[in-house]
Amino acid sequence: MRSDWDYFLDTLTHSLLESVGDADPLDTAAMLLHSSVGLQMMEAFISCSKSIDVSEKLSEVRARTLVLHRRQLHIGPNEETAKKLASRIPGARLAFLSGTSPALHVGFTEAVVAEIDSFLNESIEPPQAVDFDERHRQIELAETLSQRQQEVLRLLATGLPNDAIAEELVIGTGTVKSHIHSIFGKLGVKSRTQVSLKATELDLL
Repeated sequence: MRSDWDYFLDTLTHSLLESVGDADPLDTAAMLLHSSVGLQMMEAFISCSKSIDVSEKLSEVRARTLVLHRRQLHIGPNEETAKKLASRIPGARLAFLSGTSPALHVGFTEAVVAEIDSFLNESIEPPQAVDFDERHRQIELAETLSQRQQEVLRLLATGLPNDAIAEELVIGTGTVKSHIHSIFGKLGVKSRTQVSLKATELDLL
């Protein structure tokens, strides 16, 4: 890149917009890139891009997600990266497309539009109506948890068994069972899995 900046920009332009085919748009794009991007800016962009890692946050995505990836990319992530990305997003749909440009608005746009249209028109379950009176009642009950019960709840949500909770809090296992029974009753749940989900829903963790 440093040894021949002009050649690098020309190559980058053709890699990104190769599917256009016509010379005029390619030349125009190359000219715009030359006039608007400098070497230092490009180096800063590449350095910044390499330092960004959101992989640990992917599991927290709650919106319906469509991941589009072109198989014949000359630059950018490969198919395995796309698969890993989609697998870490709950319920994400992965679609592979033809084309060599990572810019989805360039080349084979009909296939891109078709995938997006199909995704948006997939049947989804309508959201359940929220019973605000019941939720308010649950919140009020949750607020009656004692300090010790809150401590047990936090450990319970991590998956610790009763004896480990007892050891952590320096109390007897019988006391732990009693606290768990009270927690289940106040939160209206019947299992450890349910209590963790309910506690998260009520912002108790």
